[in-house]
Amino acid sequence: MLYLRKSTAGVQKLCWLQINASHAVYQRDGNFVTINSAGNVSWTSNTVGQSGNARVNSTGFFVGSKKIASC
Repeated sequence: MLYLRKSTAGVQKLCWLQINASHAVYQRDGNFVTINSAGNVSWTSNTVGQSGNARVNSTGFFVGSKKIASC
């Protein structure tokens, strides 16, 4: 799972990486989570109740307006 941040020069920079996840799920309640191989949530966007503020775009990337990393 990668979180990319676009710089002012248009270059994509890696901001955050999670390797303890086997897949990601955008839940109906608006929360985006990663699930590890044991089936447990390993990370959450904490966007419960904000389903209108995020989406998975046509390239398969999660796109939202809530800041999820401090970079």
